[in-house]
Amino acid sequence: HIQIDAVDQIVTVDAGVPIAALQEALAGEGQCLPLPCCGEYGRLLSGFPGTIGGLVASNLPHGLTAQHGGPREWLLQAEVLFHGQKAVSGAKVVKSVAGYDVHKAYVGSRGLLGPILRVTLRTWPIRSVQTTVGEQLRVWNGEDVWILRTLPSMFEKALKQAHDLYAFDRLSCTLWAGARPQNPAEGWIVGPRGESWRDNLNPGLEQRLKRVFDPEGRWV
Repeated sequence: HIQIDAVDQIVTVDAGVPIAALQEALAGEGQCLPLPCCGEYGRLLSGFPGTIGGLVASNLPHGLTAQHGGPREWLLQAEVLFHGQKAVSGAKVVKSVAGYDVHKAYVGSRGLLGPILRVTLRTWPIRSVQTTVGEQLRVWNGEDVWILRTLPSMFEKALKQAHDLYAFDRLSCTLWAGARPQNPAEGWIVGPRGESWRDNLNPGLEQRLKRVFDPEGRWV
């Protein structure tokens, strides 16, 4: 289910809608999510194949982060499952004073706080979004992809150590590879079938979030 408001530049969409389907629907209104869109390289960076819920929950980087931000900046409202019931946080406006931005905590939560059902996102006119960024090393043909993100000071080292590279983007300090990269000192890795690794600089963050948002332990 997709509801587009091209005038206000927002879209409300079910979490299970594929990113490709949403981008196609938005294009019909001259709008888009500001994800790279230059052939197969754009498909790789946009998270294809993937869903809108996955995009928000994983908060994967992309080559236009520096220019347009990411899901945390785009998310205006979220409908989630809370204690077996639907709950809504945020508002369908770019600037809102509708209380705490609880929905922002779901961005990058990877399911820790529970399932996302529907989101409202800010959109951009297609003409305002760049179409080529980063550097593609070879065409992506749907094979498994590992995504690594690290600090700027460590990115060049990670780039030299990586094998079977598809593409990389220095602006977001991210690389995409067919082989699992080495664990960086600080950063994270996401791989096929949900495999992941992240640094342990703040091991208590997830526990604190759970205590605040799920004191009774009813969520995932």
